[in-house]
Amino acid sequence: VFLFLVSVPAALAGAWKEEGAPSPLVRSWSLVTAQFVIASAYLISVFSKFIRSDRQWLVNSYYVALDFVKTLRQNYYSSLDPKYAIDPPAYIVMMMQHPVITAAFFDIGVALEAFMIFAVGHRKWTFAFGASLIFMHCTIAKIMNLFFPTHVAMLAIFWVAPLLLARLPGGNGGKEPSA
Repeated sequence: VFLFLVSVPAALAGAWKEEGAPSPLVRSWSLVTAQFVIASAYLISVFSKFIRSDRQWLVNSYYVALDFVKTLRQNYYSSLDPKYAIDPPAYIVMMMQHPVITAAFFDIGVALEAFMIFAVGHRKWTFAFGASLIFMHCTIAKIMNLFFPTHVAMLAIFWVAPLLLARLPGGNGGKEPSA
């Protein structure tokens, strides 16, 4: 942390061009800082899951399927809307019938969140983690009816787009910027 706090201002000092456009070093540091902040937010999510579950989240993650049913029932009793007075969808029933597969499914998502911090600053790895997490969020949106558009946008901008932009003509061909 100390090295990060000291090196960022040192790298930024005098790194602006005379025209006011940021240098490649500043763009690189800005990107890495944004990636680090996003990865840290996901890491906080991982820690909160483990703290709130007394370190049992991975073992008990298959209970999330029961939460889906509970949420469906709560939606019905809160609004008495007949569209919620249905049996759980087939994928929720399948998740409750196969707790090992369900736990593995949710545990992969937690592993992605936990280990994305190690991908910060590496275009190919940030692309892979970013695309995987966007897929995870789209899957959660479909299964749980719970979508996080700002998360998806941040991942697309700061984790997926850098590799794609580097592949464009004039995008320095995927090479790291030089000072």
